[in-house]
Amino acid sequence: MSYVQPALDLTQGEALRDEGMARALDAQTEWRQWAYGWGAMLKEGQEVTSTDLIEAIGMPPKPNAVGAVMRALAVQGLIEPTERYVKSPRPSCHAAVVRVWRST
Repeated sequence: MSYVQPALDLTQGEALRDEGMARALDAQTEWRQWAYGWGAMLKEGQEVTSTDLIEAIGMPPKPNAVGAVMRALAVQGLIEPTERYVKSPRPSCHAAVVRVWRST
């Protein structure tokens, strides 16, 4: 028997996601500026993960800001998602998978 995903209306979920990411970034003004600077300095075609961002500028006070910045960099057209995922080398991530992004 195979799983069939029910029809979903993602509008509300996407709106809540965007609100949460905005809140996460609002409290991280200085860190956020460093993160955007990091994204702007990536070489075209360079593949990066959120782990690379953390290694470059450090962990923000609110860790959920990392994902919010990666998404914001994508919305700004600085990075784009690839089809690849890798396991995070950070021990605190317990080998969770993270998306690989490519700079544009």
